[in-house]
Amino acid sequence: MGLLSKLFNLGEAGVNKIEEAIDDKWGVEIHEANIAKARKRLVEAQDKVDSAEARATVQKKDLEEYEAQVAKYENNLAEMKSLYEKAVAAGEEETATKYRDLGFRVKTEIEKLKAQYAPQIEAYEFSVDSIRENRTLIEEMTAEISQEEQMIKTVRSNQAMIDVHKAQTKLSEEIKGASIGGSSAVSKLQRRQEEEREKMRIQRERKHQKERSLEDELSDLKKSSGDEMPW
Repeated sequence: MGLLSKLFNLGEAGVNKIEEAIDDKWGVEIHEANIAKARKRLVEAQDKVDSAEARATVQKKDLEEYEAQVAKYENNLAEMKSLYEKAVAAGEEETATKYRDLGFRVKTEIEKLKAQYAPQIEAYEFSVDSIRENRTLIEEMTAEISQEEQMIKTVRSNQAMIDVHKAQTKLSEEIKGASIGGSSAVSKLQRRQEEEREKMRIQRERKHQKERSLEDELSDLKKSSGDEMPW
């Protein structure tokens, strides 16, 4: 991950794992944003590698023309050598000298071409190695980002389940609270009804006592006066 971060500047994507950010309210959101940035930069890196590969393809064609030209000169040089040796063997010194001079000219041209194309060859070889390495790194980074994205989906799915559980628990508590409150109200009403009944009973007893007292007085009066009437 460190090498990938240096290559693509994707440090944010790998600094904090989801497990380390779960306790943070915004941890998943922050990590998800960083992963989105990493995905965007990965696409940009892919585009750059594609562009580099396109340039390398052009360089390769140019180098193929160079190699073909060098191969042609080397064949000419080999031919000049053969003709020179034949002329020497035949004692044709002037002809041999001519082929030798042509050979030097061809050799000089080959060396000139090699010196001219040496930087391009080195740059092309470096470019090919870099493209190959970057392709491998992009594949690894793509797999890692996909894994992180899957982890985020899992966390969000689990969080959704937790939210549902919390909502259900809260609803159960509210229903339970309402039930307890209703029971308390019923109990209170029953107590009031019992108190009212007790008051009515006491009132009836008091009334009965008053009525009984008057009857007792009348009875006592009759006993004391015999059959006499007050009128």
